[in-house]
Amino acid sequence: MSKIPEARRRLAELKQRTRSPDMAAEIEDIIGLMIRRPYARGRAPDRSRAVDETLAERIRRYAHAHPKMSQQEIAVHFGTNAGRVSEALHHDR
Repeated sequence: MSKIPEARRRLAELKQRTRSPDMAAEIEDIIGLMIRRPYARGRAPDRSRAVDETLAERIRRYAHAHPKMSQQEIAVHFGTNAGRVSEALHHDR
């Protein structure tokens, strides 16, 4: 888990305690660097099929039966993406 929120909180406390306006401004600038900008556009809709444990098991059996197929080819066969196939094969899904 990220420690960024804790660092922002501690910097804000430090800013409140400092007597130097220049130091307070510098701390405020640093806090601003620790905030993620919003995305330029919304998230694209999902295009691939979700993988549950049943589908993951089917993917593993299929991959075992077709050892020369790439993960991308298996993904196309099951209507998902290669990352989900990889997770299924490594029992991450």
